[in-house]
Amino acid sequence: MFLFFFMAKRTPPIYAYYSHNHAEKPGCTISVYRTPSGREVVVTKTGPTPDPKDSGYTYPQTILVGRMNKKWQLLRKYKIKDPADPEYLLDPEEELDAAA
Repeated sequence: MFLFFFMAKRTPPIYAYYSHNHAEKPGCTISVYRTPSGREVVVTKTGPTPDPKDSGYTYPQTILVGRMNKKWQLLRKYKIKDPADPEYLLDPEEELDAAA
């Protein structure tokens, strides 16, 4: 019995992160979960370590939201859309350099 317990594969933990800087970028996928305690959390990325930088998530001011498990319930998932006005993405200084 004990041999089977130790031979069973354990899935690595998954940690949830949130970065306000990433949440504002077009194309960012945002997930909203309900934790077992009933709290709603917003997640912009997940990874295998408690430190987002070790997981390759390098957006500034990223915080660890929690360690996810099977009891976390996904409430909704959406993607930040591109701005309707494409001029929003243009740099006015580049336009002035091109006109000169």
